[in-house]
Amino acid sequence: MLKKGPVYADNQFIFARNDGQPQLRKIVEAKLKRLIKKADIKKNIPSHSFRHTHTSFFIEADVGVKKIQQRLGHTDINTTINIYAHMTANMEKEDLAYQLNPTFWAPHF
Repeated sequence: MLKKGPVYADNQFIFARNDGQPQLRKIVEAKLKRLIKKADIKKNIPSHSFRHTHTSFFIEADVGVKKIQQRLGHTDINTTINIYAHMTANMEKEDLAYQLNPTFWAPHF
């Protein structure tokens, strides 16, 4: 006989409970802290850093700012631009450096 429990609703949360609702931040932080300790990592890694990491991946994949804004839940696109503009500026510098000297960026075997 099946045990009656909560029905999972996929709400696109990265850290979700068994029912699909967002997990409490303190629970995520506690589990992350245990994993970091178990992996013998000496640096503190807050769960919020995953938000910036996944945004960086979107920026590198040339996902549009509007899509990123919607994904992050920012009501104002300027919030997204102000927070993540430095990432696109760094990528533009790398592109310029590559254009000026492509051999520097070539793989060295």
